[in-house]
Amino acid sequence: GLMFRDLEAGKRIFSGWHNRWGREDAEDDLRVTIVTGIYKSNPHHYGVIVGPNIHRVTADFRSGDTFSMVSRINRMMPSTAENLTNFLKAFNKFGAFFLMPAQLPPSSQSVPEIEFKLALLKRHLHIRPAWKIGENDHDIVALDDEEDPFIPDGVVNAPVIKAIAARRTRRNGRMGPSANKSPY
Repeated sequence: GLMFRDLEAGKRIFSGWHNRWGREDAEDDLRVTIVTGIYKSNPHHYGVIVGPNIHRVTADFRSGDTFSMVSRINRMMPSTAENLTNFLKAFNKFGAFFLMPAQLPPSSQSVPEIEFKLALLKRHLHIRPAWKIGENDHDIVALDDEEDPFIPDGVVNAPVIKAIAARRTRRNGRMGPSANKSPY
């Protein structure tokens, strides 16, 4: 489920998707990506990106066209890999999953209210290890510039090293050396 503080807003979003695609997003217009190993300090952490599929969006664009996309990125920080492992096992077994809106519960002990009737069937799931993400890869939005991703032993020159270094350089160049210092 996608958790919403305002469940009514979530229902409107999912209703819009149903109007657009029906009960199934057969063409993978809404891309769901799981980026694993986003933090070296905890290899169980992962990022989830939900947004337009760039390959579907740009199909009608010409060289030189400019566009922008908005995606929702959530960094998941579990202490174990159990939930993600179980989800991926079920996805591999059934080849599909349902995406549905849910009410963000007021506490971790509460059960979320899930709108099953607005479930959207998805047969596509993109799973990427963070260390394979390169400089011009749109999935880099799942990564945090402040912490290095997990890179398996034996992997040399992981594309993500150059990608994060370029982002840090752009950020520091654009914002200047005192950008991270508060004047207060």
